[in-house]
Amino acid sequence: MNKAPFIIHVSTPSSWRGGEQQVLYLCQELSARGIQQLVVTPTRGILAEKLRGICTTVGMPKHASIDIRWARAIANAAKQGIPCVIHAHDSHAHSHAVIAASVFSCRAPIVVSRRVDIPVQSSRGSQWKYNHPNVRRILCVSDVVKHITQHAVSNLDVLATVYDGIDVDRFVREPTGKLRALLGAAPNQSLIVNIAALADHKDHLTFVQAAEEIAVALPDAVFALIGEGSERENIERVIADKGLTKKVILLGHRSDVDQLLADADVFLFTSKAEGLGSSILDAMACGVPVVTTNAGGIPEIATHNVDALIAPTQDPVALARHVLSVINDGSLREHLVTQALITANRFSKSRMAEETIKHYLAVSD
Repeated sequence: MNKAPFIIHVSTPSSWRGGEQQVLYLCQELSARGIQQLVVTPTRGILAEKLRGICTTVGMPKHASIDIRWARAIANAAKQGIPCVIHAHDSHAHSHAVIAASVFSCRAPIVVSRRVDIPVQSSRGSQWKYNHPNVRRILCVSDVVKHITQHAVSNLDVLATVYDGIDVDRFVREPTGKLRALLGAAPNQSLIVNIAALADHKDHLTFVQAAEEIAVALPDAVFALIGEGSERENIERVIADKGLTKKVILLGHRSDVDQLLADADVFLFTSKAEGLGSSILDAMACGVPVVTTNAGGIPEIATHNVDALIAPTQDPVALARHVLSVINDGSLREHLVTQALITANRFSKSRMAEETIKHYLAVSD
């Protein structure tokens, strides 16, 4: 393998979601391989905190979507006299990287990660940045995302699929009782969990509707939503309207998910749009059976009746039926858990990093 270039990561969110987790995993893996890297990210962001001791960060203010100071910082980092690649991990990072090229004459090749299964906007600005000559790779999180993105790209050779990775060893596989204690749930009560940002495309309203269906058959069942986001107030209102306030509990953002997830009897994922759904892989690694929708790239990591049960999007009745099947059929549950662990091991963060490094080397030749 040729010597890897210096990697300048750009990640603009201050919050913590799946994309930021992937940046952290990638930085950990590159560091373990001795690859030099630097991360441009918000000064007070969660990612900057988690990267301490792993790699150098350049802290930036986070006041606006586009900030010329970010582009200048990227260009300055790239002018250190060594071969480098800029890896933009989100849409705003992508914008800043191409501005660095256009305004500050930054010649470093750009690799872009795209994780959402929605079409690229048809605006002139979006078309410009997706077809900028410095953009040498667009790493799509699934084949579905790659297919959607190709309509905005004139040179299809820049498109590639690199699946997200997970840390299979991060999660506790035996129940700890911590989540049940948080919820006040007894060992004999069925516990159905969802972990996702409280955003519209995650479709927690379908989760609540499915919970209502499940509660008819399992009156003692408890439902937990782990995550935070803009839809919280709307979700709380629907839960209250359905009289489920004591059954569907919102726990907000938790930093100890790796200690909580194994307590679940079922992981119920209800997204109506999804680039990949790496939380599903986390649940698989924990030995928790998965019931999910078929949104976006999910069918690329989960197979119905093999390692998960899959229903159409926005179909709470079908999702509820699958949850009840898992809870009531021990042999089905055992089969899903056994196969799911095999699946989870195929999507390791090490594999994700190796695939990404191949693209770094290809664009830096």
